[in-house]
Amino acid sequence: MMSPIDPLKNALPSLEQATQFRPLFLLTSFVVFLDCSSLYCYGKNILHLSGSPDMNLQRLAVPALLALILFGFFLSVIVRLAKILADQIVIATAWRIWLHIEREFLSSEHERVRFYYNTVPLGAIKAKAHKTKESYYLSLWKEAEERHREYEALSEDTALGAFSVIVLTILDVSGCFAKQEPGVISQIFTASGPYGQVMFCLVSMVLISCAFLPIFADRSTQVYCPELAEEMNAARRQQ
Repeated sequence: MMSPIDPLKNALPSLEQATQFRPLFLLTSFVVFLDCSSLYCYGKNILHLSGSPDMNLQRLAVPALLALILFGFFLSVIVRLAKILADQIVIATAWRIWLHIEREFLSSEHERVRFYYNTVPLGAIKAKAHKTKESYYLSLWKEAEERHREYEALSEDTALGAFSVIVLTILDVSGCFAKQEPGVISQIFTASGPYGQVMFCLVSMVLISCAFLPIFADRSTQVYCPELAEEMNAARRQQ
């Protein structure tokens, strides 16, 4: 007999995914992509199209499948190329300004606290492992390197998802696909009353931050290693 908590156990992975940015951005991108497609093909956004009496599942099956294929191409090719171009623009402008501020005002403080809390940079662990060939440092380096790669991959996927939401939202709000009525994004924020524009600005700031955070993030991963931290601190004090 099925336990009353069995459905909850099965739902936990879905709930965990729902609390992460990456699947949230992917789902949002697909919904907005469907809205743009609906505006272009039928002249109605997805909210009004779903309430149309002449729409049924059988009629929508083929367009939905085609939209899924086009969405995959759009996200994997067009958005990735646009993200590369946008990253280069941000690096040439905002990142250079931030780098100047960091060097002028934050570099000395950053150096002073670098080896606090018994942590050292990942590069120091790698150098120590190659120098000593000790299994402890080798295993520590491999584990830290694997975690670092996983974190960077997750950050890049999250940034790509956020950027895709930005691009599709711009297309949806601009009305370039609209023939008869505004897109669902414009309708939602218009219906939200006087606070709609404030909400739109706040959401936009979050999306922009997530889309370009990997550029500004400190990539010098810190690894917990008290022995090497003490050794490096002692070397610094002798200088």
